[in-house]
Amino acid sequence: MRWLMTQLGERSLRLLNLSSSVLCGEDQFPELVELLERSRKSLDLSQRPTLFLSESPHANATTYGSEEPAVTIYAGLLDQLDDQEVLSVMGHELGHMHAEHGLYRTVATVMASGTHLLGTVGQVLSFPLQKALYKWMRCSELTADRAGLLACRDLGASLNVLMKLAGGHRPGVTRRTKMQLAPFIRQARTLAKLEEDNWFDGLLATLMTMDSSHPFVAWRVMHLLEWVEHGNYLEILAGHYERAKRPIAA
Repeated sequence: MRWLMTQLGERSLRLLNLSSSVLCGEDQFPELVELLERSRKSLDLSQRPTLFLSESPHANATTYGSEEPAVTIYAGLLDQLDDQEVLSVMGHELGHMHAEHGLYRTVATVMASGTHLLGTVGQVLSFPLQKALYKWMRCSELTADRAGLLACRDLGASLNVLMKLAGGHRPGVTRRTKMQLAPFIRQARTLAKLEEDNWFDGLLATLMTMDSSHPFVAWRVMHLLEWVEHGNYLEILAGHYERAKRPIAA
């Protein structure tokens, strides 16, 4: 699957980006390239991806590729985030790249879609598999959120990204109010307590996300806070983590 993605998927996506997006480099948006480099070094990654800037009103970013990875930042994202927050987003995408989520997501999609060849019975039997794959996709976003925080080393910036994704940061919002992070965190903690205290609320929340590739934003906030407060975030910052094996230079 990795070979197939390299030969077909990566080539087509790279051609698409070269055809319709702006390739960033030393003489084109060097500020964005510098942010990507800062993010890459903070995550201790040896592989240097290509960076593209694409016009879109949506605040989003994507990554693709295994042999020649690339990150695409959408212009709408730059309208809403400051540099520290963009650093977190780039770290999120590099987290996807490092964990090869694109490869595994493709494998998962092929596995799920292949059951359609088996007819109605096959689709019914594959239902639990499809839901499990969606859950894996949601978990992969939580992993990438951790990478985003490790890249920017700023919990406030990472949480601000999630808050802006939930409520937007457009001119109609900013000219009326300045969104505050503390009330948004309280909102997320309230949601977590509701689901913990009432099994039915928890069940409803699970059912509402069964067909979603991304968790609720408030869930992402709670998981990130829990990792900082009770996980190994500080240990990783101190350098206590297993490093990937790298090829020995000739």
